[in-house]
Amino acid sequence: MDDQLNRVCDRLKWSCIQLDNCRSSVEHPNQELERTIKLRERQVLKLKRDLKEANEEIFTLKAKHEEEIKAKDDCISKLKEQVMQLENELDIAVEMKSKPNKTDDHLMISKAKSSAQIREVSETYNELYDTHHSLAFEELERKMNEEEIVNILLKTLYDVMKYTEEARQEKLFRLRNPTLESAFEKYVSHSLKSNRGEIAKHYDLIKPYVRKCFEICWQISGYKGQFQLQRGAKNGDTFSADTYKTFTKTGETIDYIVWPPLLYIDSDCTSVVCKGVAQCQK
Repeated sequence: MDDQLNRVCDRLKWSCIQLDNCRSSVEHPNQELERTIKLRERQVLKLKRDLKEANEEIFTLKAKHEEEIKAKDDCISKLKEQVMQLENELDIAVEMKSKPNKTDDHLMISKAKSSAQIREVSETYNELYDTHHSLAFEELERKMNEEEIVNILLKTLYDVMKYTEEARQEKLFRLRNPTLESAFEKYVSHSLKSNRGEIAKHYDLIKPYVRKCFEICWQISGYKGQFQLQRGAKNGDTFSADTYKTFTKTGETIDYIVWPPLLYIDSDCTSVVCKGVAQCQK
């Protein structure tokens, strides 16, 4: 009987040992997992701190970079003004040297000034098409086809030109001398957004282009009719390389106008100071 009891006790002890071993084998992986989790949490926190510091550094560098770009742009603008003034003075000197007769001095100075004005306006007008028209074109490519884009950008230019000419004549303003800013604000708030047309519909996408059109048309209209946009060319007209450059297709016949030529008008003649752009039919 004692032997039998001893055997039962031995079996119970062995079972207890096995149970302890099982508990240890379960607790050990759990402890390892907890340590791994804590380690990963510490690593995540460190990475978040590093990311925050990196973002702050990028923001600081970006702000500094933008300030440097603005300073450079201001410097370039001042240099351009100086160059324009020097070129104007040079034109006057050359004209007066070639014809030193004092009775012609006033005429020579007037012509030299006109030459400088033409150069200034033509450079600005070409920049409007080469840079700002291209950027606006890219913005609208996702919404419409090529001809539709050309039409809305051309319509914008004509609309702005008409408005600035009227503003200069004070038909739309009670102010004696309306400024560029007051004219542009009135154009956007009263004329552009009130009619809810195609230009207003896409205004948010082409706002920089509209603004630049207004600046240049305001400048052109200040010369009181000396500069004009040439209109009238239409589908089927003969393409003239003297007046237009080609767009994406070449040919002898115009399909549609992409950009109008800029004309200079004086008492002697009318000349093309900036060529327009036309899409031709193949």
